[in-house]
Amino acid sequence: MLMTDGKTTSTYLPDLESLVSQDDLNQLNCRTTQILTFAASRTRWADLLMYCSLECTLDVFRHCYLRNEYRWSYRTRYVNENDLALLGFDLIHIPQWDVDDFRRDLPGIVSAGHAVLVHLPRGHFAYWRDFLTRFSVPVAEHMDLHSFLVCGIDPAGDLTVVDNANQAHAFQRYILSAAELDTALSADAGRCLVGNLVVKDRRDEPDIAGLLRRYTDLMTAFDDSFEIYDRMAESLSMERITAAETYQSPAVNSLAILAGSRSFFSRFLALTSHSVAVKQIFAANAEAITRVLNRASQYHAGVGGVSMDALRRQLSQLRRRERQALHLLKTDLGRSPIGVVPREGT
Repeated sequence: MLMTDGKTTSTYLPDLESLVSQDDLNQLNCRTTQILTFAASRTRWADLLMYCSLECTLDVFRHCYLRNEYRWSYRTRYVNENDLALLGFDLIHIPQWDVDDFRRDLPGIVSAGHAVLVHLPRGHFAYWRDFLTRFSVPVAEHMDLHSFLVCGIDPAGDLTVVDNANQAHAFQRYILSAAELDTALSADAGRCLVGNLVVKDRRDEPDIAGLLRRYTDLMTAFDDSFEIYDRMAESLSMERITAAETYQSPAVNSLAILAGSRSFFSRFLALTSHSVAVKQIFAANAEAITRVLNRASQYHAGVGGVSMDALRRQLSQLRRRERQALHLLKTDLGRSPIGVVPREGT
């Protein structure tokens, strides 16, 4: 604990209110969202991490259809350790954190302005149990590991975390009580405080040129046939029967990943010297995929009067729009080197 005037005090991450979720669609896994949100609270260039967010649709198909996995377990290429280093952040890995060491180390780490991310089974904590119950998440999934962004500790050992376990998926403050943590450790010691990270803000100037070189190399070689849209048009009607909950539908999960990745990529493009036409078509495509995601969710739930014929037409249009956008972007890359546009304060 930190000592002030001879008394033990609570310790919190500086500028705690600046932690605002960067994942409006709640598409990323918990840890990626937390790292991105922390980076965005510390640098105006965080969206440069999204240079590689234009996910290949074949990878999305393999994840959602062949492996039948949810959107939140998709391993994104973006917000990776090497790119974070170029942006001015280091990741310190702590595979297993002894609880006494954790409590001893936490105040000094957070007061220095670094983020602490720990894995714990979420079902041990009251606010997560309430959230999972409200949204009818199967009981078998309640004890899945969750990454907690720990931002403070008080003299009683209660932890302050910032999390998005609410209907709006907005980051809010929650408390992990010392009693809840003790219960988790007693019942699930081998799965608590595992795979931990400290995200250290070096406060260095970002290597923007290095990130743009990686972007140019990646997108020059990027190719995609976007056939996943045809697959979704074929499978959605059957998934209405086979997937009990909307979030279990492979098509809905695929659309969520695609909508999120295109939205993130559009945010990256906004920082670059790409043409207005390229920026506009990718922004429009991100919005269009999000609309189809919402309609596919309504169709699966049987609300809103959404027809399968309309969805098929919209999915066919999305495939054409994605192909057109990629063609325009590659043409732009071939014309001249890509830089960044001036931003306020630069």
